[in-house]
Amino acid sequence: MLRVKKLCISYEGIPIVKDAEFEVKEKEIIGIVGESGCGKSTLLQSLLMLEKKAVIDSGEVIFRDRRLGDLSEEEIRCIRGNEIAVVFQNAALSMDPMKTIGNLFYETVRMHSRITKKECEKRAKDLMKKVRLADVDRIWKSYPFELSGGMCQRIAIAAAMMNQPRLILADEPTSALDVTAQAQVVALMQYLREEFGTSMIVVSHNMGVIAQLADKIAVMYSGNIVEWGTAGEVLHSPGHPYTKALINAIPRMDGSIPKGIAGRPPEFSEKRTGCPFAPRCGKRTAVCSGRPEKIFLSEEHWIACRHMDKI
Repeated sequence: MLRVKKLCISYEGIPIVKDAEFEVKEKEIIGIVGESGCGKSTLLQSLLMLEKKAVIDSGEVIFRDRRLGDLSEEEIRCIRGNEIAVVFQNAALSMDPMKTIGNLFYETVRMHSRITKKECEKRAKDLMKKVRLADVDRIWKSYPFELSGGMCQRIAIAAAMMNQPRLILADEPTSALDVTAQAQVVALMQYLREEFGTSMIVVSHNMGVIAQLADKIAVMYSGNIVEWGTAGEVLHSPGHPYTKALINAIPRMDGSIPKGIAGRPPEFSEKRTGCPFAPRCGKRTAVCSGRPEKIFLSEEHWIACRHMDKI
């Protein structure tokens, strides 16, 4: 459905995303995980040219045999919200506080189809019920600030489904929610995949959320995808030291204290060569000053690291 090939993105000449490559199949959920400041949101929003300051320097994004970079702004606008929908981080802040939820739904659908407000209201309320929202008549007349964060997140997901898109891009869909609401949103997104056959790309810094949702996982660090594979392979047989560090940082039910990762991700403006994770990696040696090599651990599982034999 979607294929990203050697995509390089920059801000004002500063490289942010480097040679990103992955693909999304029908009814598949792809998780992109990493610390804050690793380029995940830039990558996601650039797929639909939503980030105006970002420049695609090279590579391509192919959606259903169409190169999105070759399309006009009008053609891209027809795809946004229709064939590909976006759920933004902290949904309540992405909504216009001066407009009711009903107006939000109507604006979402009228851009792509001729529909009356009455037809829109019926379709929207049906979707709100499917995402487990009660008292939809009240919600329809409410403003975003009158609803909880969890309710706004469900509304954003329902609004994204109004035009029955083939693909949803979800940017940190659970980051502003408590643990209970996070679990509800994860279950909701799994339901949408099964009910509507919708594919998704989900960006998160929360490895636990990605573990519950994703079929395949891309681990991102400093703008580079350093590991890719099925969820089972990445979570149970991680190959890259950074992936292992992320997994070790997850709190466990046995009460053991998770291990933090020393240091911080590098600034994108820093001039650096070699492996970007090397300054924080306990496996580093002199060979890490060279460009990391892509090593396949299985047919669909690879890492970008020069220390395969020591991992």
